Amino acid sequence: MSAAHVHLDLTPPPVVKSIERRSLVFGLIFAAISLVIAFIRPDQFFRAYLLGYMCWLGWLLGRWRFS
Repeated sequence: MSAAHVHLDLTPPPVVKSIERRSLVFGLIFAAISLVIAFIRPDQFFRAYLLGYMCWLGWLLGRWRFS
């Protein structure tokens, strides 16, 4: 029996590049805003950072536990 050669194209569609670029721009903008807020109001920044960290950590650990 001969092995069948299958050409499997796993390259992402071109729209992925535009989504990637847009996400990078938004990430850099919001990182800059976060740094400004961290210097202006550090108490508010660290409270929000901790809340966001714990929210995502809880979701990811719960997802890991039940998957």
